[in-house]
Amino acid sequence: MFAYTYFARFDDSRGQIKIQESELQTFRFVNADDLETERRSHPEKFTLHSERYWSELINGVKKRFKISG
Repeated sequence: MFAYTYFARFDDSRGQIKIQESELQTFRFVNADDLETERRSHPEKFTLHSERYWSELINGVKKRFKISG
């Protein structure tokens, strides 16, 4: 099984995003804090990775995109 997670800052003034649905299982917009809360509340919805993996991933996103919280 392969699982990839992509993060990007979205500015809706840049135009439409085109989704190639055959390449994605799920696509949605969520902020980092809500993602962290949801992952802790419903870990079964997410790929099986360690707590350390998710903590480093979410903290890395916050740092990269300069999100406080």
